[in-house]
Amino acid sequence: MAVDDIFRDRVRERDLDNFLVEEIFAVPEFLDWVVAKAGPGFTAPDGLTVLLQKSPPRENDRRQTDVRVGWFDGNEELRACILIESKVTADFQPGQAQAYAAELAALRARLGAASAAALLLAPAAKLTALTSDGCFDGEISIED
Repeated sequence: MAVDDIFRDRVRERDLDNFLVEEIFAVPEFLDWVVAKAGPGFTAPDGLTVLLQKSPPRENDRRQTDVRVGWFDGNEELRACILIESKVTADFQPGQAQAYAAELAALRARLGAASAAALLLAPAAKLTALTSDGCFDGEISIED
């Protein structure tokens, strides 16, 4: 087994989520890169406070999002957000991808179509095997 394979076998989703929160918070260029992965349909607002949440509850069901990046105005109102689902070893639970789609639809109805997006993050080989039925706006491979 190659060293690279051993490392990948040891990475857990919570490790990846912690890494994302730390890097997005600490490195503005990384946040810009993540935003670009959301595609042209998402617009990150300028001049707002960016806050990060790990495992926040969703608005529509009892599930949680792995990471949420939120842009807040001076009144602490959410104005835009990106939901990130991490998949390292496990596949989607039944209805999980569709739950993201429902949450995204609710956020877009509240914030505007260009103010919410969802990203799927996984190893490149896993991305090709996951069935998300178009529920995510973009994908990021861990290798990237």
